Amino acid sequence: MPLREYRIVGPPGTGKTTWMASQVQRVVDRKGPESVLITSFTRAAAREALGRGMPIADERVGTLHAICYRALGRPTIAESKAKEWNAAYPALSLSRSKGSLDEPSGEVEGTGNGDDLLMECNRLRAKMVPREYWPDRPRAFWKVWQDWKEQNEYADFTDLLEVGLNELDTPPLGADVLFMDESQDATPLQWSLVRRWGESCEYLYVVGDADQLLYDWLGADIQNMMTDVTDQKVLDHSYRVPKAVVDVSAAWIGQASKRSPTAYNPRDGDAGYVRHDHAASWQRADTLMSFIADKTGSGETVMVLGSCSYMLHPLVKALRAEGITYHNPYRTNRGDWNPLHHGTGTSMVDRLQAFLRPSIKLFGKDARFWTLDDVYMFTDVMQSSMGLKRGAKTLLMKMPQDDRVRTEADITWLLDNIFEEQAFSRAFELDVDWWASCLTVAKRNVVEYPIQVFKRHGLAALRDVPRVTIGTIHSVKGGESDHVVLFPDLSPAGYRQWQQVGPARDAVLRQFYVGLTRARQGVTICGPSGPLSVPLWKE
Repeated sequence: MPLREYRIVGPPGTGKTTWMASQVQRVVDRKGPESVLITSFTRAAAREALGRGMPIADERVGTLHAICYRALGRPTIAESKAKEWNAAYPALSLSRSKGSLDEPSGEVEGTGNGDDLLMECNRLRAKMVPREYWPDRPRAFWKVWQDWKEQNEYADFTDLLEVGLNELDTPPLGADVLFMDESQDATPLQWSLVRRWGESCEYLYVVGDADQLLYDWLGADIQNMMTDVTDQKVLDHSYRVPKAVVDVSAAWIGQASKRSPTAYNPRDGDAGYVRHDHAASWQRADTLMSFIADKTGSGETVMVLGSCSYMLHPLVKALRAEGITYHNPYRTNRGDWNPLHHGTGTSMVDRLQAFLRPSIKLFGKDARFWTLDDVYMFTDVMQSSMGLKRGAKTLLMKMPQDDRVRTEADITWLLDNIFEEQAFSRAFELDVDWWASCLTVAKRNVVEYPIQVFKRHGLAALRDVPRVTIGTIHSVKGGESDHVVLFPDLSPAGYRQWQQVGPARDAVLRQFYVGLTRARQGVTICGPSGPLSVPLWKE
């Protein structure tokens, strides 16, 4: 059937995801939940869509890479075998743990010799540039990479889309209504795949905003959002961004050489603010601590953003020194941005709370004597030579696994048999500093920050969702906060882009436009740390 593409365009905060959720509900009411498939550029956006209460199965919401991966029989991903590749081709080594099915296009900070070459190959493939037009270096790398994949029967991230385009004529799971969220950041390859599927669908809904395109360096092309379509809906009223921020951000993005301007009206109510803090910079992030403490102390949220992750290092140091909790819920794979609850296993916060569990002062009515699980948690990371009797961990390992909650007398007997006499009394005193000193060196470094938070702000601060979000502008696209703090600096490569005219400069304009428009109340623009910065706003 002919492609029926409906485009929904909206500036930041205008309810694109809310509109999509309501449209999905209407489709489900009319055709059932098996009729819908939702794809988005990143896992964060896909999770946001699913988090709006859409009545469809998890497998029907995801990135194109993840959807194709399942539909193609879950092939072995080449990027997950970086260790094998590096052993075979050390001169073209790749960084490990880079990318995933849920975030295949995340920011790359690779250190391996082959990282840049693989990225360039994937960018050219994403733009669907014929191999004969590739530059010599990526073409030579590609020949070796492709041969290695074929020998081992691996598929890389881009293979999933290329094979999907060639072999999947219709959307997986039998869907006949397709939603493409965050469409401005889709590459020509992704657009081709979605539109191919759309030809067999009753409807294809394309949702996005060209002004928020951030991933042109991975092959995204703004032209895909600027082509004419018969049916287009513009959402022009922001429910997030106040007038002061809309005015500044609209003037900023208005400098772009190539865009399709749309109406953008601020949220109702308070006009908000935009202000300079010339004393603060990414290198002097400690001067932001009073502002952050004041806002978070009032129950508000603060988001601090830079164009590059290294610009956040002084900020992290200052936050840790003050015991202020922070996170980045959009990049949960980064432990440095999520130091309290990173990964899926037992965190050091969990272990600290297990150690302190008998404290009535801290836990109130929820206080209780240790269980066997608690003892496992806070002793597992202790050094055997620090307060533990010989054979203590062996004794713990031999404890029956089917009876995890023992009487107080049983646990006391156990502790008496695994702890040295002095350690036994220190444990019963709930001496946190003693416990931390007994940990392995690696765990001691990890627990230092949670203990600092606990001592300064209490146990509740470790349990509550942090009110401070840190990250690069790329990492928080789709996010929001009451207050946004922006560092105006660029990397040398970013500044070279800024000095150009046309698409390269436009990419910098769009990047900071996204940063500005995360704010619900206002934006603080810090001073530059050097000459490589952009003039975001003149008072």
